[in-house]
Amino acid sequence: MLKKFWRSIEEIEVESVICFRRLRMLRKKILANFPDDIDAQLSLDDMGTGLIRAFIYLPSDAPKEVTDKSKKFLIRMYGKAERDFRENQGTFMWSGKNDDVKDSDGRYEEMVMIENANPGNCRIRKVKKTIEVFETNCKPEGGIEK
Repeated sequence: MLKKFWRSIEEIEVESVICFRRLRMLRKKILANFPDDIDAQLSLDDMGTGLIRAFIYLPSDAPKEVTDKSKKFLIRMYGKAERDFRENQGTFMWSGKNDDVKDSDGRYEEMVMIENANPGNCRIRKVKKTIEVFETNCKPEGGIEK
């Protein structure tokens, strides 16, 4: 007998509808509150029904004033904004989140990230790091190496 491994189509459809509704609400909230004079791109995604995310991409050459306005937007929405550095891209971002949003379908986390934030007083330099990894050398079954 075949055991159930994957979720049913109905479960996936219900989750998709919930995610879409939550993404639509977040998009509406951002469009209503994000400063109109900032040229930026908006991207939305979800990590299942538990986490809804929005990425706001500022131009890579955006002046400090644009970053400051974007940060104030996050503070108005979430009460605070946290700065982070993306090591693999060499860019700063600001993020704000609410860990406990509640709607008719339950609780979830909402996060907005503003990418390409101005580095302010920080200088970014590229460095090369060496990492240690493991490799294998396996013989195929039967002991004959190809």
